[in-house]
Amino acid sequence: MINFHKNVFEYNTKLSDVLKKINYLKHKIILITQKNKFFGVLTDGDIRRFFMKNISKDILIGEIANKNPIKLGNSYNKKDLNKSLSSQIRYIPVISKDKKISKLIDAHLLKKEKYKNHVFIIAGGLGSRLYPITKKIPKPMLMIKKKPHLESVVDKLIEEGFQNITLCLNYKYENIISYFKKRKKKADISYSIEKKRLGTAGPIRFGVNEKTVFPMIVINADLITDLKFSNLLNFQNNNKNALTVGVKREKYKLPFATVDYKKEKILSITEKPEKFYYFNTGIYMMNRDIVNLIPKNKKFDMPDLISKTLSKKKIVTAFYIYENWYDFGTRENYKKLKNDK
Repeated sequence: MINFHKNVFEYNTKLSDVLKKINYLKHKIILITQKNKFFGVLTDGDIRRFFMKNISKDILIGEIANKNPIKLGNSYNKKDLNKSLSSQIRYIPVISKDKKISKLIDAHLLKKEKYKNHVFIIAGGLGSRLYPITKKIPKPMLMIKKKPHLESVVDKLIEEGFQNITLCLNYKYENIISYFKKRKKKADISYSIEKKRLGTAGPIRFGVNEKTVFPMIVINADLITDLKFSNLLNFQNNNKNALTVGVKREKYKLPFATVDYKKEKILSITEKPEKFYYFNTGIYMMNRDIVNLIPKNKKFDMPDLISKTLSKKKIVTAFYIYENWYDFGTRENYKKLKNDK
């Protein structure tokens, strides 16, 4: 039985207040009530779509809610449940006749999802920005929360149901392989060892073979996130795009006033303006034909692959990540992370 009470918010709650709490919720769905009666839902996908088109977080959640989600009544039977499950919707609220929320069904728990799709973790970098910390220890194996970070990433994927994981290695690969071979086997973990450094996209072409299951997830090894990768997989499957890029939004404040002028005449001045930018998070999902765009045994980075994909008139989509995300790839960030923990 799911304890859904922490997922219930009133119609007039600001989206900004919900976002502060949703990262700590086990189940990523918001159940919206109005005057203590069920009004609608706000799903993981609803939030991502909103942020790809809007900036403000001050909107009320009731204004962007799905007022007609798939739901069940208290007297539902097995046939009703199976029909709802066939819709590929993960969460199904159960609503009483007086419009009270009585239950929340998680389809993934009922189905016990297992994913054959491959996950490639790009873990072969030198960790130059972290030197001398990485002189003896490869960056992915740095300790975070008393555990090698790469092990935490692998465990998270296994917990979500991903069974095929490939570690793309180069620098001090022996240390990583030795560590993982001592673990109790919980999934099929394979190793792709580059003889020379191939960048952030080159290892994908090097490691893919006829057994690789697509669409596949690609993750940089030096990031920490609360994102459920199954949500990324569902997004890719629903959109049928060639390549999906995980993005996040960051506000940048210029330390100077900006001037707008024409023909030496100043038209306006703005004091230290703020602007939002979307940045690449190092999380991707791609189909097999995209891998074929990567040159063999040559250094090739993900920005190169994205540009090449666009030049081929293939669709590249953005997957907005509102969950916690952190890059510990610099000494400053790693030190801050250790101090915070």
